[in-house]
Amino acid sequence: MKNILIVISIIFSVIINTQAQEVKVNSADVATWLKNYRGMMNESKNIDYEYQGDFKSAKPTDILASIKSNQQAYAIAKKYGFDNTEAITKMMRITYIYMSLRMEEELKNIPEEYQAVTRQQLKSIYGEMNFSDKEVVAVKDKYLDIDALMKEQEENGDDY
Repeated sequence: MKNILIVISIIFSVIINTQAQEVKVNSADVATWLKNYRGMMNESKNIDYEYQGDFKSAKPTDILASIKSNQQAYAIAKKYGFDNTEAITKMMRITYIYMSLRMEEELKNIPEEYQAVTRQQLKSIYGEMNFSDKEVVAVKDKYLDIDALMKEQEENGDDY
């Protein structure tokens, strides 16, 4: 589990670029994301679509273009409001902030000698991603709700 969280963090740190840094999330964005994410993921299970690009160099515009290339995927994305680069960027930022917060929780379960290094890496990632304190607080306020949703996704074998 811990290794998966670290790998996902690295992937998201590469995905989120300067364009994404201009878009910030607030508590209303987090509430909207929570309201729509489960439905979008559940409906997406029934279609034949998977992002084929290289996540290491992907930009929100690349992901949107890929979604638009599949009529069913785009219809679902549009239904739930994830049909533009700003919404995709916000979804990515919310997910990444959540993963960072979850990694901080996981730190309690690793040997103390690794905790300092991992905390420093997390601080570095926060700086690179240019998360504002308000963004982190907005996600942190809904952490338990997001965590329950993500754990449900993991139990079902779904990616997020």
